[in-house]
Amino acid sequence: MLRRVGTRLALPINNRLSKRYYGAPGAPKIVSYVPRGLTGRYLHHDILVNRVHQKSNMTRVLGYLGKHVPFPQKSLWSPDTPIPQDSHLFKLTTLDIDSFKYWFGVRRALVDRTTWKLLWRAGLLPPSYYQNNPLTPRPVFDKEELMKYYLRNRKPLAVQQREDYLNYKNSLIRTADEKAADRPKAPWL
Repeated sequence: MLRRVGTRLALPINNRLSKRYYGAPGAPKIVSYVPRGLTGRYLHHDILVNRVHQKSNMTRVLGYLGKHVPFPQKSLWSPDTPIPQDSHLFKLTTLDIDSFKYWFGVRRALVDRTTWKLLWRAGLLPPSYYQNNPLTPRPVFDKEELMKYYLRNRKPLAVQQREDYLNYKNSLIRTADEKAADRPKAPWL
């Protein structure tokens, strides 16, 4: 005998599977995302802010923080130097520090374990619990010593005020005399 089939089962397969829910949106999370289709030396990791329960695709990104290129690059400050100690290759990691401070500090975003390891290797984060080694000496964050170091090595107040004026407070274009005053003078002139 034939059974009656409901209308839900009669829908095409594409319409039935179009809506997929991965749970609540959840807290923001900092993840590294490898774009599809990139291979070889073009491969890079995008450091993104995404939701915890969402898949990592570029359409639902909350913020873009930076990029990590896993292949060694020539150093940026001496690309073709003949000096052997300056010709080391570096893995390039760029990060928008202000955005990272906002998402990590203010919005309390979680950091993926592999992303934390990547940022730790780049020197941007301390080692996490998983990378913690009791044999490695930890840096001492003594506020008194750090303040003494800051006071010893800070710029003079007049130089700092002049830089603040030129960089932030002065919205006009500098005159030729101001530019000439800032140029280094040769000792024979």
